[in-house]
Parts: sequence; structure tokens; C-alpha cells
Amino acid sequence: MVDKEDECFLIKSDIYTISKANDVMLLKQISIKKKPLSYSFIGGMWYSNDRFSLENDISLPYPFTTYYTTKIIDETFDGKLCRSLIYVKMPLLILQFEDECICIEFDPFIKLNDKEIFPFISLVENDDNYIISFYLFNNYCIKEKKSAWLGFGKKREINLDLQAGNTFRFSIKTTKYEDWTDAVKSFISHKLPEPSKLQNVENTFKKGKQALWRSYDALTGSFLQLPWKHQPGFTFQNSSHSLLSYEAVRLDYFSQWNQTQNDKDIIEWTEKLKKHFTNPHLSRIPSKQGDGLIWYNMTYLNKEGLRGFFYMDCGYAGYPGGQATISYHLLNYIKRNPDDALKKRIQQTLNYIISTQKNDGSWPMAIRHEGIIRFRPEKLEEYTTFGGSGEAVRALFLAAEIYKNPDYQKAAEQGLSFLNNSYPICLHGLRDIGINEPEAFSAVSIIHAFLDGYDHTKKDEYLQQAFNYAWYLASWMYTFDTKQWKFAYTIHPISYSITPRVSPYETVWVVSLFLRLKKYSKDKIWNDLAKICYQSVLPFISHTGGMSEGVFPMYNSTLESIPMEQTFATVELMNASYQFMDKKRKKEKGKTKQFNNELFNMKKDKHFLHIHYDDELVCSFDSSRGQITFLKKVKLGEHGISLSLNGPYTFYNKLKQKIMMRLRGSIGKYVLGVKDVKYVFTGVKAPKIRKTKYFDFFFNHIKSHSIHCISNTTATINMKSKYHKITFTIHVNSLKDKIILSIDPIEISVLDHGLACTGIYVPLIDAPLTIVDEHTIHLKDCVITGDFSSVESKNGLVGIDRTLQCNWTHGGSFSTKIDIIF
Repeated sequence: MVDKEDECFLIKSDIYTISKANDVMLLKQISIKKKPLSYSFIGGMWYSNDRFSLENDISLPYPFTTYYTTKIIDETFDGKLCRSLIYVKMPLLILQFEDECICIEFDPFIKLNDKEIFPFISLVENDDNYIISFYLFNNYCIKEKKSAWLGFGKKREINLDLQAGNTFRFSIKTTKYEDWTDAVKSFISHKLPEPSKLQNVENTFKKGKQALWRSYDALTGSFLQLPWKHQPGFTFQNSSHSLLSYEAVRLDYFSQWNQTQNDKDIIEWTEKLKKHFTNPHLSRIPSKQGDGLIWYNMTYLNKEGLRGFFYMDCGYAGYPGGQATISYHLLNYIKRNPDDALKKRIQQTLNYIISTQKNDGSWPMAIRHEGIIRFRPEKLEEYTTFGGSGEAVRALFLAAEIYKNPDYQKAAEQGLSFLNNSYPICLHGLRDIGINEPEAFSAVSIIHAFLDGYDHTKKDEYLQQAFNYAWYLASWMYTFDTKQWKFAYTIHPISYSITPRVSPYETVWVVSLFLRLKKYSKDKIWNDLAKICYQSVLPFISHTGGMSEGVFPMYNSTLESIPMEQTFATVELMNASYQFMDKKRKKEKGKTKQFNNELFNMKKDKHFLHIHYDDELVCSFDSSRGQITFLKKVKLGEHGISLSLNGPYTFYNKLKQKIMMRLRGSIGKYVLGVKDVKYVFTGVKAPKIRKTKYFDFFFNHIKSHSIHCISNTTATINMKSKYHKITFTIHVNSLKDKIILSIDPIEISVLDHGLACTGIYVPLIDAPLTIVDEHTIHLKDCVITGDFSSVESKNGLVGIDRTLQCNWTHGGSFSTKIDIIF
């Protein structure tokens, strides 16, 4: 092994001083005597079994080339390809030979003149040596843009203006191990901090659930994928509605959580989600290859309800890996909740999975059944899916247990035979990244598959393979921060195309996997990794409690999150939180408040509900206006305590919604999606926040209303407009000399899709206020309690802003409560 540095540096104890500034300066060159090389990689950046070069065969067509905010473009020096270390996650280079492993640890960046600079690296082999070179380029090009999705980047040149006398630190350490897994484990063990005590996991779970209400469509029982962070509505909402594979994941998770949570909302979601998988409009019989049944991977809305289609109508029906994902999670569901009809449909899809397995035990990335458009130029049926094969193995092992069919286990073990590799490299060919691009999404499924195989067969080689892939996955963890980019201990499983990036979704996704690995190993590192990964993403939770899939760095600036949340990311955050929660089964909550106070009397008088206490009128509610018009001793204005639903009732928005309804359909979804074409040029940007100019009182739109007195202390009030149904359940009680008027719950159902929404205010108060905080509003002689985290004042009225607490545009369902004490 021979080291070499540039003569333009004076070097002492890893401190470099520039004596002469050149355009390109060699920081360090390491030559290793050539012998057969089994495996080599740079952590999270480059992996190879067959050649020592950064040259690659990645196929990355447009628009997948646009998923970035900052790219440092490859340079060439002395005929060698040089790539910036901005793409590295774990800064170590592994060379695995038959008799030893050489591990080279290096600094991923240097600090110079208050700047953080990523050196370049090149890998070359000649007849005698493997040559690793680290360079400092004085000038290089970057490509950057403001939006991480779509749009066009601008190229510009960076001049570091390096001068003689500049000083910085750059260190490299070379260590020998027997095996590459020992090197990765040693590196992580030294870098990983001791995890701090986890706090507020229940609250994180609770806020995540609240964020799901922003995506939930109660009319179809589905979850839309991409809610905007700071305003109602969804990205690409007109061209796709939901993703069935993630609906299956949610069904599985929700049914698991229900075993301890006793949450009526999650129980309702579970029942609605189950119906998707017995809906004949969301599946089909394969037309060209494979037996059985396949589920569509996407849904859209037509005039009759949900219908299925394949991604971009490009004809790739029945991605075997996607079918396996759906089947696996549905099998988990019926294992907890037996369902013969669903069990029969799942078996049809299992037949499809079996019938599409290749002779080597793997599965094709996709199978083309229909359509004339190829969204990607590659023929996906000619490529193998590593992650999809892992998903298929998981589904088949679980099916063997449930259906008692040995053919399923035989096919699963054939799949594991294909995946068996002491030197793993996953080349999944995911939809949004390059085909033949190394990645680690697949490793998650493959690790689970080998653990499942071990559980079913007790074959030690399966357990060994699970841990091989686990260390491969671990090498994709960022182990450093820069001054402005907080990357450390997040996992970003993409080597080049969507890099650099923080990946909160993938990081919380692996938490349950690391905890599972801990059960098979006495090494506490897996438990520590689970906790640290979980803690590392908490700063990326949005103000609504949801989570985005990606956070991207701006060059020499901060990290910027994409402007929408991903529902699947939020669910994985909840699932990771659930792993750390107290699993003691919660007791059933008591029934809704019931009071028996003979001094109260509730009377219906036409459209009024009058509440008397000791024969004195203390409160009046006008159902025709959706408004409390009178409270004893409280000075209420003309509008009393009411509510405002701004947006859908303007003439323009009603006309727009009517046209959208007419256009819905298999072709119409693309007609409606034409407005998103602008993103090709501008990048995907959040729509401008439309400020509320006035409150649109709900009483202006009430079509019908009713009052039902249940007892002397309880009544319900129902109001309905074209787009909303509202129910107030009112209870009264007394405490000492105070009357407590509880509206619990206030329920609002959105009755249609494609509505506009600029602001939702519940309640809206027309009265002089003295103090407002997160849970209490103080009026003269009155206190109102509830969730008041967002408040807006206008024209002497105060509204509690609920705009980001529900899916107000597509069939959402909202519930809250308030107590009025006077």
C-alpha cells in the first residue's frame, strides 16, 4: 500500500497548508496492490462486485433527472472520472479481498475560510494496483434549483479562490479487517452516540393521527397521498387519488394498533380500508402473463366512486413486488381478523405471484399488460426486482402458514436462494430512480424476508444472510453533519439520482426492522440504531404532525423540505412511535357525557333550542343559523358563537367543482391534470396561501336543519348544506354556581370532492375577548375551553382556525369539542 500527496501542500498531522494553489490539487492518493476483488463500496455512494470505477450503467430518463435541489457535477482529471463526496453517506471505502478487507475512513468534507467543501474522489485500476485519489478542485460546476420535484436546474461555476497559506484539516485512516461487515460494524460503533431517553412518543403518535385526518376521504374510505403543508388540498389530486399498496400497509398497521389502542377512529378507518380489497373495480385479471388476480396500484375518482388504474396508464399492470406487498399486509390483517371472502381473493393474487416467478427464483420488475405509452424507455419486464423479490418471499412464507400449502414455502425458498449473497448490492429499479442504480430500499424487504425464512425453517444461513444485508443497509446511514445540513443518523437509500437528501420516511421505516434484528442478536447496537434513527427525524415533523418524504439541501445554505407531506411517511412515523409505546391495552372509554340534573330543561321552539336552568333561560341556539344567540350574563354580538366555512360556496368555486365532477373519469383525470403541466417548467410549488378576507357564515348556506331533544340535559342539532353536514351534540351541567355547556362532539362531514377551501373557523366568536391561549378563551363572565392552537381575528370576530385539521377538499370528516363555562 503506497500513499501519495500533492507537492503543493505542506502536511503535518493531517493539517494541510497550501504552498502553491493549483486548479486541481491531490489531497491523497492510495495505491493498493492488485489481487482478486470480491466487493467494494463507498458508503451509500457507490457499490460494485465487478469493477473498480465510478463509471456506471444507470438508466435515468426524464423526469427522474429532476429530483434534486443541489448537484455537484462530476469532473474529469487526467482522464479519470472524479465525483464529489457530497454523495457519500457513510465516509468509508471498503475493498473486500478473499483473505482480508481493507477499510479506508476519510473526512467527507473540509472546512476552509468558513466554508465547508466536499473533495472529489476517483477510483481507477491498472495492471498492478487499485488507485484511490482524493482531489480538491479550485473550480467546479453545480446544478441547482429551488424545487426538488420537476422544473429546470441552472448550472453555475463555483470558484473557491484557494490561496497559498490556506490551512485545513483532512484525515484518512486505513484499517484491515477479516470481513467487510466487521468494518461497517466497527465504524458505526465508534460513530454512534449513546441514545437519549425517548420522550413524548405517545404525543408524536397522536399528532401523526391528527395529520392523517388531513388526508382521509370518508366518502371513499381512502387516504390521499400528498397534502400541502400550509394549505388545504393535495398535489396532483386530479390525476390520482390513492395508492393501494399503501392502503394495504395502513390496513395492516391499523389492525395491529387496534389490539391495544381501542381507538374508534382507527377502527372506522380499518373497516373502510378493508372494503377496497373486495371492490371489483380496484382489481382485474391479468391479460398477458400470470394467473389469478392483480390489484391496480393507483385509484382515481369517477362519477360512481373509486376506480383503479396502473401508474400513468403506461400499461405495466401487476408489478409482482407491489402485488406481494398488498398480499403480505392483507394476510397479516386476516390473521388477526379472519375474513373468508378476502382470504379467497388474496389467494388469487398469490397464484399470480407464483406464476410470475422466474427460473432463478426472482421476479420481474413489472409485466406489461396493456397501454400504448411507455412512461420509461426501458422494458421493465426484462429487469429483476430485488426488493419486489423480497416482498414476494415474505408474502409466500406467510401464505404457507395460513393456507398450509407447501408450494408457497418452496417458491419462497427459491426466492431466498436468488437473494443469497455475501456481498449484496440491491438494484431495484424503483419508479423514481435509475435502473441499475445501487440502492437500499430493497434491503429492508430482503432482511425481513430472510428473517421470515429463518422463523419458518430455522435455517442458520437465512439468519446470517439477514445480518449481511443489515450491515449493507447500515452503510447507507449518514454519520456526519455539516454546519448547515443536519444529516447525521438518517438513512438515505439512494446512491446518486435523488442525492443529497435527508429521508425521514425511510429512516422511520427501518426503526421496526432494527428492533426486530435486536430480537435475533445480543448486540445492543440494533436497539441503539432504532432509537437514534427515530430521534434523528423528529426535527423534520411538520407543524401539523405529518412528515415529508424528502428534505433537500440548498448549496451553502439550509435544508429545505418539499412543500407537501406524504401520508405514507406519516403512517411510518406513527408505526415507529408505536414500537416504543406502552403496549398495555387501553380500557374502553365510557359513554358520552350523561348528566341527570333535574333543574335543567331543554325545549325546542321552532328552529330554536332553549335551555333553562331553574326555570331561567340560560342559553339559546338557533339551528337555522348554526349559532348560539344567547348566553346568560355574556355579551354576545349579532353573530353570537357560530362557524365559518370559507371557499366552496363562491359562485366561481361552485362552477369549477361542477365542471370537475363532469370531467371525472379514466380520460378526464388527465384533462383535469393539465393544470399540473406547469410544474414541468416551474417545479412543484405549493399554491399561494389565500388569506381570508371575510368570514363566510355557515348560516348563509344551510338547506335543512333539525333539533332533537334526547333528555333534559342533552340534545342534538343537525344542519346540512350542499357541501357540509354538521352535527352538534349539546350537554349541560352545573358545577357550584357555574353552568357548563359542552358541545361534544362538533362533527362536520364534507359531502363532496374537489371543493375549494380558504379557511375553516370553528367556533367563530362575536364577543369582546380578554385572553386567548392554546386551550382557553376568556370572555367577560365566560370561559371557553378546547383546542385553540390557531386563532384568527377579523372585523371584530375571533375564529379558531381549523383549516389544517381536516381534508376539507375531498370528503373529509372533522370532530372537535368545546366547553363553555358561564
